[in-house]
Amino acid sequence: MTLSLAEAGKRALVIPVGEHTTIDESSLRALDYKVDAIVIMGGSVSSQIVKFLTAAKVPLFLFGRDHEGESSIGICCDNAMGGAIAARFLLRAKRRHLAYIGKKARTFSDRKRRQGFRDEIRRLGFTLQAEADDETTYEGGRRAASKLFSAVELPDALFCFNDTMAFGALQAAREFKQRVPEDVAVIGFDDQPMAGWHTFELTTIGYDSAALAQLATEKILGALERNETAPRSFHIQPKLIIRQTTP
Repeated sequence: MTLSLAEAGKRALVIPVGEHTTIDESSLRALDYKVDAIVIMGGSVSSQIVKFLTAAKVPLFLFGRDHEGESSIGICCDNAMGGAIAARFLLRAKRRHLAYIGKKARTFSDRKRRQGFRDEIRRLGFTLQAEADDETTYEGGRRAASKLFSAVELPDALFCFNDTMAFGALQAAREFKQRVPEDVAVIGFDDQPMAGWHTFELTTIGYDSAALAQLATEKILGALERNETAPRSFHIQPKLIIRQTTP
């Protein structure tokens, strides 16, 4: 996105999250500069900080999450639709004991993916069997899946918040002697390059990250050049990429 803005003659000031600062603290530093627009990257910035940043009186963009209230423009993948796509696919594959492995912090993207998955299962007349939350790492996915595999009633399908957690869930399945996909199907999210590696061959929900960045660039330039700042959310649609971890 910064490259696209540069090609349009705009300069991007990047304020990173440091080792000893939180994402909220780093976001507030945007107010130290005279800028034409503020873009918050990711879904971990608190709603209170988003509200506070409106004091800058410039267009405020939330990249990776929906807009909030009357003060921002949201640009992201349709996370809820991604969850619904996963649910429909697994139920059509005759899986009935579905579980969700999610993010302990319950950020925007996690809430939407979880909600889309749960709501679609319910809409189709079934019930989400279980949920397990942990860190969004390989070990976090492994721990969460291990909890599910330790239950009395085992899941026959796992939908994971992201691919990294799904990789950990695959390791847990091996440790608990669960065959993938015969005993348990596994779906991730994001379509990381590793998802297509022969080691994993992970079925996942993917989206066009380049298209998302281009959409963000268009909306930012529209706000600066044509004053298109009405609060709303813009989504790109996710898609299912079927590999070897699902039937």
